[in-house]
Amino acid sequence: METGKCPNCTARMEYHKTKGAWICPYCDTRVKDEDTDADKVLKMTESKGIGLNPDLFYFERDLRKSYRKRSTGECLDSFKYCLDELEFPGETEEYLRRYVSDSDDTSADGINGELLDNARSVIAQDLEPGERVIVYKDKGLFFKGKEFFVLTDKKMIFVNKKEHLCLYHKDVESFRLDDALDLPQWELNDDYRMTVYCNEKLNGALLAMITLYAFKEEPDRKKIRIC
Repeated sequence: METGKCPNCTARMEYHKTKGAWICPYCDTRVKDEDTDADKVLKMTESKGIGLNPDLFYFERDLRKSYRKRSTGECLDSFKYCLDELEFPGETEEYLRRYVSDSDDTSADGINGELLDNARSVIAQDLEPGERVIVYKDKGLFFKGKEFFVLTDKKMIFVNKKEHLCLYHKDVESFRLDDALDLPQWELNDDYRMTVYCNEKLNGALLAMITLYAFKEEPDRKKIRIC
């Protein structure tokens, strides 16, 4: 099944190929597609950027098919919501904290604090005076404390054992989406070593935070490529 947004209640709809229609599981709204071709249901996605602000992004990739996937669609919804409705890094930080608490491999101030304390000791040499760590995310059970990334108010720091890669928000040029198996991951600046991966809502909020900080520091900067 693929997913889109209900034109009636805005919940996520499911596309049923056998019925040739999008059906909302909440209000039962149906959008029929006579040719059973989901790409023709234009009400679900108006443009290849699925409504993301074209003043901020240059779209090398058509996001419409990705948006119809359940998890990737939720990630993009979160991304768009933070940019459209919250607008400022501080508001977005409060939003993403809700989803940090849903996982035992992520941390923020006051949430899974031991993980964040350990991470700070590992990346101490990468932090500038006064720089604030906002979110920590490790790669998984077998990599705890060894492979992870953190988002600060200045940059992203990616740790792969002894390798530390720092990318300032102002230097972000592109977000490359890998949504294979509907497990969305975002590669920054076309470098696989700098990949953002976490639960869908948190993933979208992190991308929004990077974008907001990037344009806060350089309002007239180049658009971020989405590819």
